[in-house]
Amino acid sequence: MKISGFTIIRNAVKLDYPFMESIKSVLPVCDEFIISIGQCDDTTEMYLRTIDDPKIKIIYSPWNLENRVAGTELAIQTNIAMKHITGDWGFYIQADEVLPDGYVDVVKSNCEKYLNDTKVEGLVFEYVHFYGNYNYVCVGRNWYRREIRIIRTGIGVESYADAQGFRVKGRKLNSKKIDVPIYHYGYVRKPEGHKNKNLEMSKFWHSDEEINKRFDASKPFIYENTQTLVPFKGIHPKIMEARIAEVDWQFIYDAKSVKRKFKNVILDKYEALTGRRLFEFKNYKII
Repeated sequence: MKISGFTIIRNAVKLDYPFMESIKSVLPVCDEFIISIGQCDDTTEMYLRTIDDPKIKIIYSPWNLENRVAGTELAIQTNIAMKHITGDWGFYIQADEVLPDGYVDVVKSNCEKYLNDTKVEGLVFEYVHFYGNYNYVCVGRNWYRREIRIIRTGIGVESYADAQGFRVKGRKLNSKKIDVPIYHYGYVRKPEGHKNKNLEMSKFWHSDEEINKRFDASKPFIYENTQTLVPFKGIHPKIMEARIAEVDWQFIYDAKSVKRKFKNVILDKYEALTGRRLFEFKNYKII
């Protein structure tokens, strides 16, 4: 059995992604790891070259910066990276996602378990979304709880929409849920880095005119209390310790100030009572 990791990266230093931690967290799972780099004007490639591991293969793929359609350039670039993998399984990791400590053998054993069960086309991970700083996680309905991150190769799987999920021949992948989390750190950045990231990534969804309406580049980024958060009671991966120690901004969560839609209040109460999340969008089909 062979597991191939793959990711796409562009200007990860400037946009303050934990891309080095992300890649290193999944390397022990993988037999090879494909990094597709877009055109950068920062030191991203220099950092990547410091990872001394023969599993890594770097390819270059220029991004179409004129593609402003619904984030589809991210899926296009993901598909390019995916074409270079040679394993039985492909482990996709985004540059702000980290596999926590202690799950390498669990991931491998699940890949072994379902290797010859061709009905299984993907493996679904549990998600932990951090917000504001490393002490809070999101629990609101607007955050996806699970997502596919391992796909079976050789069956025509393609990245879907803005590269959050996958499809095969236009349909959702038949998948198994595994008891493995992915820590998503995309909403934990220095405020300046967050502003840069929002402005840069919005270019793959909106015109310059629309971006100017949505963002005031002259104003600093402020974390607003618009999310339902709970304290994080787990342990961060060791590989994240240095980054966490560098936090130099303040984020204060005030639960009383969070404004929630009435329908979400009702739906959340139902979920708390039954354990079921009604009307949940899923990028996969559990079999």
